[in-house]
Amino acid sequence: MNYVIIIAVVFALVAVFSLIKKRFLAAGLWLVVGLGVYLLTNSIMAPIEFNEVRDARYAKIFRSLEAIGDVEKLYRSSKGEFAKTFDQLYSFIENDSVYLTQTREEKVKEYSKIYRITIEKEIKVTDTVAVVPVLEHLKKNYEKFAAYVETHGDYKNLKYVPGLPEGEVKEYSINAGSVERGKNTVAVFEVSVKKADVLADQNPDLVANECAAVVGVKGDVIKIGDMLVPTTEGNWGKEE
Repeated sequence: MNYVIIIAVVFALVAVFSLIKKRFLAAGLWLVVGLGVYLLTNSIMAPIEFNEVRDARYAKIFRSLEAIGDVEKLYRSSKGEFAKTFDQLYSFIENDSVYLTQTREEKVKEYSKIYRITIEKEIKVTDTVAVVPVLEHLKKNYEKFAAYVETHGDYKNLKYVPGLPEGEVKEYSINAGSVERGKNTVAVFEVSVKKADVLADQNPDLVANECAAVVGVKGDVIKIGDMLVPTTEGNWGKEE
């Protein structure tokens, strides 16, 4: 944007110089041309600068949502459903443990009433080999969560949306439930933030266009999961 200002200043100086020489017509023309160049350049640069701000903020949110998604996935594998609140997720991280199991095949003898003999067959036996705190398990086995903790020092700000305009603090919206798929009931969750909140300090027209996007991050929210469709993916980078 600096070079736009420089161009405007140059034209202004030329105009002043022309005025001093009493070339009023030339000065007026220079002012009109300078204003035109400024407006044209600004119309080109404004979307570019908007995209730079948007992409930087979105990148932080993507990483944050992916870390939350890791916790939600482990929560479901442990409890059979997704967490509806951040209090549930935090309590899970702080207080629960994961039971690591190992499945092996074992031969057993069994009397067959049909053949009236003892037969040998193989069965699968699952043993618990370790009990690991959830936080430790997440750090060792879930890449996105581990990267978030390494960057931020801990997980305790997961519920807060990163990258907002300076001075703004906002929590993600979070929900969970289930949907019917054929004869099956499938667990679903969704964690989201409105694009308008993320870009509140930007050009309103450009924000409105972004909220109506049908490519890139589609729709007016950034989210991971979906309350209507079983998925643990984010709504970014999935072009059809």
